[in-house]
Amino acid sequence: MENVIKSEYDLDIINIIKNEDSTDGNVYNIETSSNKYIVKIYDDLNKATNMINIHNFLCDMYIPRVIQTKDKKYYLEYNGKYIVMYSFLEGIQVSKYIKENDNTYTNDIVISIAKEIRKLHDLTLNNSFNLETITFANNLKRKSLLHFDLTKE
Repeated sequence: MENVIKSEYDLDIINIIKNEDSTDGNVYNIETSSNKYIVKIYDDLNKATNMINIHNFLCDMYIPRVIQTKDKKYYLEYNGKYIVMYSFLEGIQVSKYIKENDNTYTNDIVISIAKEIRKLHDLTLNNSFNLETITFANNLKRKSLLHFDLTKE
């Protein structure tokens, strides 16, 4: 896989590390001499395409961008799977931030996070991206976007 990614994205990869925090076990962190990236491997082309479309739709927000191959493709097909590369957003987990600040946080932080999540929810409310339905105990018809960088942490 590494050689295909190097070739198709024209990258000088220093390191590829499997992201052990990934729920599905299909996320890898890639480091080059000048950038970091996230690679996610999908089993289903429809799901890969839906994620590419929603990222491109939301590209004006502070979310990872889909990186195109040198041939301007949004994904690579490799061994029956679909590889999508995303830009890497530097940041810190909220839980780590709270621990580093004596286990305190302000209402402003919570409100700010909630507002940003609400923006994503509002933009994807009509589910025009064919997002996978995840049932919630409080509303079994609710559909919204939960991005893999936005974890329970």
